Amino acid sequence: MTILTIKEAYLAMYQFMTVYALRDRHEGFLDMIGSMSFLRDGSTADSGMWYDWEQAINRINKNLTDWLTVDESHAAMRSFLETYNARSPEESITQTLSQMTPTASGEQGNSTLWKEWLDAVRAAKAQEVDADLHLIK
Repeated sequence: MTILTIKEAYLAMYQFMTVYALRDRHEGFLDMIGSMSFLRDGSTADSGMWYDWEQAINRINKNLTDWLTVDESHAAMRSFLETYNARSPEESITQTLSQMTPTASGEQGNSTLWKEWLDAVRAAKAQEVDADLHLIK
């Protein structure tokens, strides 16, 4: 069973959203990714993003010192996106959330998105996610 730290789960979410946003040109995700990026001091570009991530972890009944399974990390990502979208509704995020919701039997509704999530988890575990903020001059 794959388990992730809180930061690895965040990086998996970042990677998932980056791939999804760039592939399908979802502006709502592109805006969010910049705010989620890390600064040199280790904080996120928008400090509220990390706070919202911690709250998403709490909403799935996990402590911030816990390790997360792949499913728990996915649930936290959905919770994070729901919170973000409630404040700043964006059609692309709403649509993605509807595709990410597990079925009543607990299976993932969209197998392509689930595969992309698993790829993002692998990248985060292998430390292949570049979540640093890159400024263009």
